[in-house]
Amino acid sequence: MIVAGSVAWSSFNRSAKPSLPLSITQQASFIGYVPSSDWIVDSPAATYQNGVLTFTAYRNGNTLTITEQATPPIFNDVPQYFSTLTDRLNRYSTIGTAIGQVHLTKPKELNGDQQAVLNSNGTLLFVHPKIGMSDDDWRRFFNSAQTIKPN
Repeated sequence: MIVAGSVAWSSFNRSAKPSLPLSITQQASFIGYVPSSDWIVDSPAATYQNGVLTFTAYRNGNTLTITEQATPPIFNDVPQYFSTLTDRLNRYSTIGTAIGQVHLTKPKELNGDQQAVLNSNGTLLFVHPKIGMSDDDWRRFFNSAQTIKPN
């Protein structure tokens, strides 16, 4: 299942530890990514359903909806599958980050709004901002992301 959805983050703990509830993160079989402490994560609203982690993060008037899931097997079986997906999502830029190549897209389904897509370390991640972000903003966001390892 590929979900081009959103993840909600709030009440982010400003310590070095990611702030998603343990009851949620223990269910995931993939590496999770959470924003740095610059962002407020809506932990109580985080969900894990059908293999998809969803939460929201807030900062400076912007809201990010984040969805994460294990990379579907077809991405490994058909190497060009991810590239084809991001092309269909109207990729307009690709930026290098500490955790992998982030593809910036403007899907028709989001009425041309931005969506960042990352496929890294067995995790497929989608981030949809309420307010558009620059390439540098995206790079800072992904370079400062914290990882949550599966149990």
